[in-house]
Amino acid sequence: MSRIAAIIILIFVASWAWHPATGEAPQYTIATGSKGATFYPLADAICKEVARLQLGFTCEAVSTPGAGYNLGALQRGDFDLAFSQSYLLALAAQGEPPFSERHDKIRSIALMHLEVFTLAVRPNSGVSQLEDLPGRRVNIGNQGSGRRATIEQLLRLLDWSPPGFLGQDWNSANLPEALCTGQIDAAIYSTGHPNDIYRRMIDECGVRLVDLWSDKVERFVDASWQYEPVGLPAGTYSNQTQAVRGFGTRVILSGSANLPHCHVAGLLRAIRQGRGRLVDAVPAARSIPLNAETDVPG
Repeated sequence: MSRIAAIIILIFVASWAWHPATGEAPQYTIATGSKGATFYPLADAICKEVARLQLGFTCEAVSTPGAGYNLGALQRGDFDLAFSQSYLLALAAQGEPPFSERHDKIRSIALMHLEVFTLAVRPNSGVSQLEDLPGRRVNIGNQGSGRRATIEQLLRLLDWSPPGFLGQDWNSANLPEALCTGQIDAAIYSTGHPNDIYRRMIDECGVRLVDLWSDKVERFVDASWQYEPVGLPAGTYSNQTQAVRGFGTRVILSGSANLPHCHVAGLLRAIRQGRGRLVDAVPAARSIPLNAETDVPG
C-alpha cells in the first residue's frame, strides 16, 4: 500500500450507515473538472458502468472549475460525489488553507489514478529545464484547481514569489491552443497519462515534455506524504524518446457522508468490474489500484 493510501485511510476511516433504497432510483452528481481533462471523462465512464450494472441508482458527471471547488461544493451538499487530489482532501479534512473550515461531511470512497506533474514547452521556447522558466509566460492552472494549489506551493519553495515568470490561468481544454499559437511558452500541468490534451499539443505543434525535477523539487516531494516521484516512460507520446521525470499525487473519489452504504458499495463494484472499459475510455485509468476502495468494504 502506498503512503498516500495509508494516510487517506487513517483520515477517513468511518462507518457507513445502511440506507435501503426506496421509491425512485436516485441520481447522484459527480463534481469533476474541465471536460478536456481526465476527471470528467473518467466520471462519465464510471456512470456508464453504473447504468450497465443496474445498481439501483444512476450518476452524472458535471464539469466544474476544479478540485478545490469540488470539495467545497461537496461539503455544502451541492454535489453527491467529487474528484480531488489526495493532498487537497487531507487539507480539507483538517480545515487548513486554502480551506477555512474542516470539511467534516465528506468521506473518501476510492483511490483513483495517479496524476503526474510535468513541464510542457512549445518548440523554440528556449526552455529545457525548470530553471529556464523565469521571464517566460507559463500556465500554472486555473484558480480553484488542485493543480494550481500544488504549483503555488512549489513556487514558494523555489523562492519565485510572485513567480519570476508571467503566470497564466488557461483551463485544460484551451491549453493546446495556447501553447500551439504561442500565447504561452510553457505549462506546468498535471493529469493522468496518456492524455488527449498532451497528444494534441505534441502531435499538432511539436510541444516537448521537459523534466519537472531538480534538487529543490526532490526536497518538496520528500517533505510531504502526498507526493511521490513519477516518470513517464519513453514512448508515452509520439515525440518522446526519453523518460521524463516529474512527481505525482493520487486522485480520490469522495462522497457525501450521507450516501447509502449500498450505493457506495455499488460504485466500488462498478469501478472494479468495469476496469477494462474505464481504461478503454480513459487510458490514465490504468493506474487505478486493483483494490481501489479506501474505507468501505466492497
